[in-house]
Amino acid sequence: MGMAQASNPLAAWSDTSPEAARSRRVLVLLAAIVALSIADLDFTLTYSTQIGMVEVNPIARRIMSLGSVWLLVLWKALTVGLAVGLLYHARLRWTAEAASWAGVAVLIWLTARWMTYNNEVHVMMCPMISQAVQSDARWVVLGQE
Repeated sequence: MGMAQASNPLAAWSDTSPEAARSRRVLVLLAAIVALSIADLDFTLTYSTQIGMVEVNPIARRIMSLGSVWLLVLWKALTVGLAVGLLYHARLRWTAEAASWAGVAVLIWLTARWMTYNNEVHVMMCPMISQAVQSDARWVVLGQE
């Protein structure tokens, strides 16, 4: 990359080299990872602070069991930030691009699961089903004592 391109970040977007193309793809994928992760956090906070939810991730469930919304937000920001930072640093490698595509795919799958959960949550609130669901050890409610 020439000196003119280094001083002008937009110039990198017009570079047609394979490395620059990969870098651009990875940057777009990383933006998608951040956006989808924010959506996941929003859904998690909405359900966990309102009615409760089943959390299947044992690490997240442990953090949520501490009852702190801010600790959960910090954990999510640190884990997503670390992953995005590592992938950004390695963005010229094919492995970073593959990992970025995998991350986006997993988060799209997770978003689809949230849509299903959102469409079916009213069933879980039925008194008899609600009692059975809430007895699941994975059930978490944040911000309530």
